[in-house]
Amino acid sequence: MKSALKNLLPGKVSLAPAGAIFLIGFCVRLAYLHFKGAVGGYDTLDYLKLADNLYNYGAYSLSDAPNLVPSIRRAPVYPYFLAFMQWLGGGTVSQWSVGFIQCVLDSFTAAAIFLLARKVVSKPLAVAAAVFYIVHPGVLARSRLLLTETLFAFFLVVGVLVLIDAFEKETIGRLFWAGFLLGLAVLTRPIAVVFPVLFFAAVGFKSNSKKYYRLTAIAGTVFLLTLAPWLIRCYRVSGQFVFVQGVTAFQFYAPTRVDLAQWDENKLWTEFFDPNTDDEYFRMLARAESPADFIAAEKTGRQRAVENISAHPREYLISRAKTYPYFFISSFDNFTGINKSFGRLLAEGYYFSLTFKILLLLIFSLLPFGLSVIGLRRISQNSTTAFCALIWISVLLIHLPMWIEYRFWIPFVPFQIVSAAAGLAVLRDRFWAAKSVKT
Repeated sequence: MKSALKNLLPGKVSLAPAGAIFLIGFCVRLAYLHFKGAVGGYDTLDYLKLADNLYNYGAYSLSDAPNLVPSIRRAPVYPYFLAFMQWLGGGTVSQWSVGFIQCVLDSFTAAAIFLLARKVVSKPLAVAAAVFYIVHPGVLARSRLLLTETLFAFFLVVGVLVLIDAFEKETIGRLFWAGFLLGLAVLTRPIAVVFPVLFFAAVGFKSNSKKYYRLTAIAGTVFLLTLAPWLIRCYRVSGQFVFVQGVTAFQFYAPTRVDLAQWDENKLWTEFFDPNTDDEYFRMLARAESPADFIAAEKTGRQRAVENISAHPREYLISRAKTYPYFFISSFDNFTGINKSFGRLLAEGYYFSLTFKILLLLIFSLLPFGLSVIGLRRISQNSTTAFCALIWISVLLIHLPMWIEYRFWIPFVPFQIVSAAAGLAVLRDRFWAAKSVKT
């Protein structure tokens, strides 16, 4: 086990700070889990149903026995993770146990952030970056939820760390681990397919060396082999190519419904899950059972999205402009429980809650964003800085036309934090340079 860990982690870096960060992160998350408990979300019911059918019947299906229709609705890794937890629990999924394992995984993510940041900035700043992640209210709030964010962030951050280190050290074993971990990330959330492609393209752009092409070929082959069994399975049950999951049009269609109050999720989900809704795409999706049903719904969703935008282009752009900032800017009501706007808190005289909400917004949303933009000045100096920046910037661009929820941003906070640490280093260097000029 020790040798396996050495093969995963960067060389010539003391693991003592990373171990300390893991322990601090774990204690903070475990305490939070103890007091708040583990809970689910809108998608949790699907994940639990898939896990139960996997455990009891070996079928990846959202149907009830005995008519278990194969499903392509959800990416597979999280349901398999829950099925494994159900096996450990003797047939029952303990939400607290799932939360506990997610606390462990997220603590490893914090340690990986330190190791990533250490490639960019000094040890004190790298420690600060990891601690910032540990106490980040958005991350903490998600660590106890039975949703994909924590597991996805673990695979993605550790996979990126190992991939960067594998190319730096030219280590074959790490290339295998990197391809495998990033493949699991894609099978948790398909959006992750963008990042290894960007990395390999960047490597090829910077170097024409045959050695780098060989390293890319090894990692890329393992990555594709990790995806292949599931992609083959999806093709066999649907009769056509489906990339990981068959429900993606919703992300593009829902924002085109400019008549809906998109911030009112309860109202939106009520219509989304209503099989008798007037919305043709929502109705088809709510009634879909077989892969063919989902594929037909997806085709309708894409067509209706284009029609909605064409019919109301101005309203669509205004809606996007109003909604988009909520993707990466938050006052963390899910963490605090202060589910009131700034204006309402002020009008009702809740000044302490208002102040606390503003502080969280400034410290954990606006400050890291500002510092990460400043950190872009270092992208030409360090490949890790460049790749981390490329990840969170590409995510911001990808989500421009997509459905917005802050939880979609959470797995990419680690990379923004690394960029923010670089930005802090830029400001520190400028401060000392200005001070030395004065003296």
